[in-house]
Amino acid sequence: MSIQQKKPALLLYYLDDSSDCKRFVTTYSQLQAGYGRAADFIPISADTVTPHSGSPGDESYYYGGQVPQLVVIDQAGKVALDEVGQVAYETIDDRLREIFDLLPRDQSEPLRRRYVNEVNTEIMPNP
Repeated sequence: MSIQQKKPALLLYYLDDSSDCKRFVTTYSQLQAGYGRAADFIPISADTVTPHSGSPGDESYYYGGQVPQLVVIDQAGKVALDEVGQVAYETIDDRLREIFDLLPRDQSEPLRRRYVNEVNTEIMPNP
């Protein structure tokens, strides 16, 4: 779906019982906070895929058999980053900055989440 929309995607192959995956999820969440609207974040349980099967549109196509594995796919559908293990936030951020044509980190302000003051109301019928 990301390829059809020409939208970058970050695939994270993980296992629920892996301590390495649990440590890496904080980095993945930090990236999602900054890039969540511009890219698709797709966590995939490695229990559900077979390594290197299918076609580039299939989530199992990129899986190499180890976790955590992060695959960054650019707007053209090409693999921009494919790393296993505890990949540093800066490494992934640098690649995403290239994909989105953003200034390097040392030349720009830090990415911060914008907070929205939102009010939800619900009208209930009188009993």
